[in-house]
Amino acid sequence: MPSVPPILYSPSSSRFRQLGLQTFILVLAMLTLWVLWRFEPSGQVFYPRCAFHEATGWQCPGCGGTRAVHALLHGRWREAWHHNPLAILLIPPFAGLLAREVVGRTTTRWWRFPTMPVPGWIAFGIAVVGFGVVRNLV
Repeated sequence: MPSVPPILYSPSSSRFRQLGLQTFILVLAMLTLWVLWRFEPSGQVFYPRCAFHEATGWQCPGCGGTRAVHALLHGRWREAWHHNPLAILLIPPFAGLLAREVVGRTTTRWWRFPTMPVPGWIAFGIAVVGFGVVRNLV
């Protein structure tokens, strides 16, 4: 607990602000998904361009992720996999972490996820870089 006089610190107002921030993030995420569903990434000027691809001509591990999510939103699984299989494989863990954050912050009950040791993170990094290299060689 911070060393602030009780009159200035109200847990309920802090929780209200936090809930407001979560609502804002949820609305922003829904708006982003709607824009991604409505406007195809190819040929639109407001989608970000990959600086690595622009500089080298190679695809980075994330290239095609926006197009993959657009295809998924339209139910085109095979096309999404073709654009970026790594992005498709990372959606479930990302959704789980997002759900953990929302539930934990709104109910103060945190789900416990197994922690990954440093060698696991190193292996994950090598796998992502390896994916980036292999996708440009094939």
